[in-house]
Amino acid sequence: MTDSDTTMRWVGVGTSALPDARQAGSAAARAAMHSSDPKLVVVFASDSYDLPVLLSAISQETGDAPLVGCTSAGQIGTAGLSRSSVSVTILGGPGFTVSTSSSPLSVGGHAAGTKIAGTGRAAIPAGDNQLFLMLIDGLSPNHEAVVRGVYTVLGESVPLVGGAAGDDEKMESTAQFHNNVVLTRAWSAR
Repeated sequence: MTDSDTTMRWVGVGTSALPDARQAGSAAARAAMHSSDPKLVVVFASDSYDLPVLLSAISQETGDAPLVGCTSAGQIGTAGLSRSSVSVTILGGPGFTVSTSSSPLSVGGHAAGTKIAGTGRAAIPAGDNQLFLMLIDGLSPNHEAVVRGVYTVLGESVPLVGGAAGDDEKMESTAQFHNNVVLTRAWSAR
């Protein structure tokens, strides 16, 4: 796809296992950029990276496109599963709107779910093709309370997809990403 082709939506995926966070983030984001109009950047990364540096490098390539993501126990890209790497997926093109938000889980699972779903609902026009992506701290209890909070606001007609953050299987601490901010004990969504 070229920059002149503005009638198509697109998706790109890039991965990197370079050990330097800046180099890895830049390489993965460049590989995922298929055009100049990214709408959403989704990042899954090993917690072995300097995460603020990694996110900064990705954002330098993707501009001000909204970014969500989390640390994980493995990263999936076009070549399959890898470890100690970063995977960047970018959605772009005309015709859709993205809103992102994050919430600390300290407000309580159900309250966090209603808060973040309400923020997303207010920013996205009603329509037939909606999707809610949520990435939550994998080590926090009561994920079902967060999901119930989301459904309280959105209802069952909006598909809810996502997953739980990991930490390279150490089971100590996970991180969630919202734009260039690294969060813990939180969740990010669109």
